[in-house]
Amino acid sequence: MKAHLTGIMGKVGVSSRLEAALFAYAHHELICPVGQCPLGHLPKVQ
Repeated sequence: MKAHLTGIMGKVGVSSRLEAALFAYAHHELICPVGQCPLGHLPKVQ
C-alpha cells in the first residue's frame, strides 16, 4: 500500500499524505465531477 501511495503522490507532485489530501480537496471537481460524487458537492477552494 505504501508503494502505491508513493507512486500516486509522485505523479501529482506532493511529498506527504497531508499534501495529497489538500491536493485532492483542491482538485475535487476534476477527480469527481459534480453530480457523480458519492460524498456530494464540496465548496470550491479560493
